[in-house]
Amino acid sequence: MKTAIYITTMFAFALVSCSELLKETADPEVEVKQTTMVTAEIEPIVFEGLDDVLEHTWSTSDHLGIYGSVKGVNSRYDLLSSTVGEKVGEFYGETIAGEFLAYYPYSKGGYAPLLEYRQTIPAEQVYYASALNHISNNVVFVGMAVEEHFTLTHNVGLLHVSAQLDMKGVETMRFTVRNIEEGYDSNIVGDVAFVDGVEPFMTNASQVVRVSNIGGQNSSEAAPLDIWVVAAPGTYENFVFGFYGTDAEGKEWAVTKPVKGPFVVERAKITDCAVQDINYDYGAGDFDFESGTFN
Repeated sequence: MKTAIYITTMFAFALVSCSELLKETADPEVEVKQTTMVTAEIEPIVFEGLDDVLEHTWSTSDHLGIYGSVKGVNSRYDLLSSTVGEKVGEFYGETIAGEFLAYYPYSKGGYAPLLEYRQTIPAEQVYYASALNHISNNVVFVGMAVEEHFTLTHNVGLLHVSAQLDMKGVETMRFTVRNIEEGYDSNIVGDVAFVDGVEPFMTNASQVVRVSNIGGQNSSEAAPLDIWVVAAPGTYENFVFGFYGTDAEGKEWAVTKPVKGPFVVERAKITDCAVQDINYDYGAGDFDFESGTFN
């Protein structure tokens, strides 16, 4: 363990008058703060079915969140400037006891699932046209220290939905996946384990996942609209895919498609779901966006 010790000395003194001598000086108070140095890298994002690989290099704004198995704590570890631009960064922060668990990117609110060796797959996801960018911006990467080195990784798969929609004039659009079956096992988002032997596999699962900020773009048979959804590994069936949005005049529209399945999502793999025979022309008053059902 690399440990640096910082010493802070504070002096208290009083002057009686401009002409008087210093009468009393307090004993120095010494505060000792231990700092630990760790190294970290994010495992390259490689997905079967994609030719590209996304490799992370560290920037000055990057921080790690560190927990210890003894008393928890969400300690922020800062990047050493000499490793900016490197794949393996050196980070330093206040020493904590026990087994180190880390996550990235850091949040002041912490990342509670980490203490149970879990990773949250969010129900609210922001759309990125690039599959790899969609993953990297919607996933918190996690890992355990091995001799003070972290390899941060994930336990997610990717659902690829391709659809043909006339989106001319569309200002905003949101895509939803709603499970019409009850129960945690069949939901595609929630908390998943990132180490073997941690049960149950999922907790705090959501019945609906939403992918937002999809820009207005036309799609065709030759160039369908591609939507990516970060999902938990598992076998799924009986979903409703929903497309809804607002045009330039503020008029809302909704399109839905039941999907029977089953389809399988695996870690670091893409599962394709082509949407065909979509039902158009449902008005906003006929479709409940929150529940994903028709009125």
